[in-house]
Formats: sequence, C-alpha cells, structure tokens
Amino acid sequence: MRTHAEMAAQNAFSCRTIACLALLACLSSAPAVRAEPAFIVGVGTHLMNYNRPLHKPLMLTAEAGFNSVRDDIFWSTAEFAPHHLRITPQWRNYLRTAKEPPN
Repeated sequence: MRTHAEMAAQNAFSCRTIACLALLACLSSAPAVRAEPAFIVGVGTHLMNYNRPLHKPLMLTAEAGFNSVRDDIFWSTAEFAPHHLRITPQWRNYLRTAKEPPN
C-alpha cells in the first residue's frame, strides 16, 4: 500500500505532465509568425544639409544592400537662433524620400 506522500507525489507528477502536454498542444497549434530581419546594415550619408536630388543616392544604398540610413545635420541649421530649433524643408524631403520603397 502506498503512503499519502507517495500518492501526493504521483498526483503532482500527473498534474505537471498534463500541464506540459496542454502547453505543448497550444504552442504547436499557434500560427507561425514571420521574424524580423536578423540585423540591420546601415550607412551614414551627408545629404540632408544640401538641396540636391536624393532619390538616386538613396536608391544606390538600397541596391548595395543597406537597409538603414542615417544622416547628420549642421547644428547652425537646426538652431538658427539661440533656443530656436527648426526642421527645414530639406530635412522633411530627405525623410520622405528615404521612407519611399526603392524602385
């Protein structure tokens, strides 16, 4: 005859087994989710401070395999007067063009 402790241990084992099997069933029936790219390959440009066509250089970065771009700005352009910051139309154009998918 089994002791109370042995029966309790057997009961706990059965509950854990059932819980694990239920979890496994839930996980195996869940739909697969597409993973994000493993890593980002980026390039730094110096295009935002000048009023130049942007499409071609940004297209070339995409063709070269870069999936991220960053640019710098002149602080004197951002802060045209003490404590007065602005975003110029060239910057907005750069951001809009960089968001467009490459052709």
